[in-house]
Amino acid sequence: MADGVPRIADEPSDHVCAGCCMGKMREDNFSRSPEKTVKSAGVLDLIHSDVMGPMQTKTPGGCTYAVTFIDDFSRHVTVYFMKKKAEVLEKFKMFKADMENATGRKIKRLRSDNGGEYTGRLFKEYLSKQGIRHEKTVPYTPQQNGLAERMNRSLVEMARCMLYHEGIDKKWWAEAVNTSAWIINRIPNTVTVKTPYEIVYQTKPQLKNLKVFGALGYGHIPDEKRRKLDAKAFKCRFLGYEDGVKGYRVLNVETGQVKIVRTVKFMETTSAGDFMTEVEGDDKDEDVAAPHATAPSRGQSQTLTIFNDEVVPLQHEVTTETAIVPAPSHSMITRSRTRHIEETTDPEEAEGRKKQIVAPSAIGTKRQKVSQARVKPSDELLAIEGGQLMVATEEVPKTYAEATTRQDQDEWKKAIASELKSLIVNKTWKLVPKPAHQRPIGCRWVFALKRDEKGQVVRYKAR
Repeated sequence: MADGVPRIADEPSDHVCAGCCMGKMREDNFSRSPEKTVKSAGVLDLIHSDVMGPMQTKTPGGCTYAVTFIDDFSRHVTVYFMKKKAEVLEKFKMFKADMENATGRKIKRLRSDNGGEYTGRLFKEYLSKQGIRHEKTVPYTPQQNGLAERMNRSLVEMARCMLYHEGIDKKWWAEAVNTSAWIINRIPNTVTVKTPYEIVYQTKPQLKNLKVFGALGYGHIPDEKRRKLDAKAFKCRFLGYEDGVKGYRVLNVETGQVKIVRTVKFMETTSAGDFMTEVEGDDKDEDVAAPHATAPSRGQSQTLTIFNDEVVPLQHEVTTETAIVPAPSHSMITRSRTRHIEETTDPEEAEGRKKQIVAPSAIGTKRQKVSQARVKPSDELLAIEGGQLMVATEEVPKTYAEATTRQDQDEWKKAIASELKSLIVNKTWKLVPKPAHQRPIGCRWVFALKRDEKGQVVRYKAR
């Protein structure tokens, strides 16, 4: 290649070029897919651990951290939730007692990063007394604890998918993570032929109680918790499994409380949106048809469906010409899905404004009695324009035929088309063969008018 190149004597094998090291040195390659390599001979020989958090949202119990303990031999993972990192030692003691009691084996090695929660004096003393060797990663080298890092990622990704798919609040992330760990322990992986659960507990897992996270259902209310005419079930959503208890963890959608129940009827293929609307739907989306009100008997209150969120006190009685049934002297329209005119005896209401308003026949029968209302100027439920009285349920068609043959039929047809498009886009239904000897349940259109504070119609609604 070239003449005159001087001969260079062979350098010793341990010779290192300082300049090359300073300018070109790289990290040694890490083994690929460390999570696929078993580095132990039996269960509990080596435990990998890592802390994840803080999470952006606290759990109802105030936890923002989670610590995982993964058995290297079986890939069995256990998760504990914490309010602060200092609780790692306490959780490790719990894990050690549970696993050693279940397997009859002892933990020999613990591998973690150099976080202060693992390197504190108390943690070191405990490991020393228990004869457990602590293997720590080199600073700034989380790859050496790759199995725990990868497991945490899998748990969070599974939990995130479940929360978003079912539309569950982020504060229930711990329930989702716990359920993810439960599933991982009961499915095969790329390392072990058997499931982690079977390797650890020497028995095959039972999956007959496996449920979809967030599944809708009805939980049974024990006889001791209800009276004769009370409902026998409550609406709930599946959150996971309870260790040591033959029951499910469910969320009561009405109270927001987590309960452990044994008997639940889950509907794993039902749309969550339709199920939850009655409990936690936004009032802006409420479309409740105005029923034909009937006159109540003595001592009872009337039921009247309205489209307003404000509390409207009722004062003196005003009856239609044909009303013959007496009603309470004071009432209150309160906010609810089906609003009720409840009895009240507030003496201050008797001195209110003297505006008298008569409800039209569109929301009542000939024997219906309607009470007078005091209207808040800031948010009127009833508007007076041109000497005519109007209410939120006025001029609402009762049937599809009526809606499509009126003068304002174009507006109602637009509302119907919009609702049908929404149902198709959201895939809320599907065509299936009719089961033999089954009678299909009918359906009907429900219409409503949305008005502004002045009583003007701003939107036609159809459901």
